Amino acid sequence: MNGEYTCNACSHVNLSIDRLKKLFYYNVVLTSDTKALLFISTLRSEELTRAAVKALHLESSVSIESCIRILQLCEGLEELSLHVPVFPRHAITSSFDSPAKPLLPHLYKFYKLGSLTINLSTIFVGDEAVYLPHVPLFERITHLHITNTWVLWGRSTGLESLANLTHLSLHISTMYLHVLHLRALLRGNRLQVLVLWRREPETYNHVQCCLSSISIRDARIVIMNSALFREYTHEEHAFWDYVGAMVRWRKASMGKISQTHWLVTYKNSCS
Repeated sequence: MNGEYTCNACSHVNLSIDRLKKLFYYNVVLTSDTKALLFISTLRSEELTRAAVKALHLESSVSIESCIRILQLCEGLEELSLHVPVFPRHAITSSFDSPAKPLLPHLYKFYKLGSLTINLSTIFVGDEAVYLPHVPLFERITHLHITNTWVLWGRSTGLESLANLTHLSLHISTMYLHVLHLRALLRGNRLQVLVLWRREPETYNHVQCCLSSISIRDARIVIMNSALFREYTHEEHAFWDYVGAMVRWRKASMGKISQTHWLVTYKNSCS
């Protein structure tokens, strides 16, 4: 009888430990290669951990080799923030699965991956044309932040053609802004939120006046200070919830208060 009781107690303890691991490893942030190597050891020794990780954030101090090992071991990622070093320009090739792009093949297996933060130089190298619809990975992404500053400059990257994209976050420079790209993104109702990160010395008013001068006044646009990027995006899902709530409030309020009022209100919260 005591033996049966002990077995049941152990079973309950193991279940509790498993639940704690799922909670503990749900959101993993790795800020150094040392931490990444320790996490790799955990993934190799604990199979449950591989499936428990749903949100993974890899900072620029994590080596490409460690990134690859972690992506190989993880299962079921839904959110990925990838700040890895840019590949050298001499590693030019036209193949998407080549050694010059070692991370890309490991991303395809994450069928539930919906939120992605990425530097496009990890996918497109050298002078290769950047066109996202040519990369199947982006077909299922709904929430996307691109760390490159030039996306709204010259040639289109095809963002407006990504059928499932609803939340987009980009850096903006009013000096180099290509108006047609911005208009294409805002065409229709598919895109629900567009976050534009301004850089000093450009102010909120500067960006807002630039948009107004080209007749772009859209409640879906949220202008934020790039100096606060880390603070706001420490947890990607929380960030998207925040800006999504902001846009919904704007739309609900536009019939009740003047547009100028909510612009001033959110200027204060985002500057």
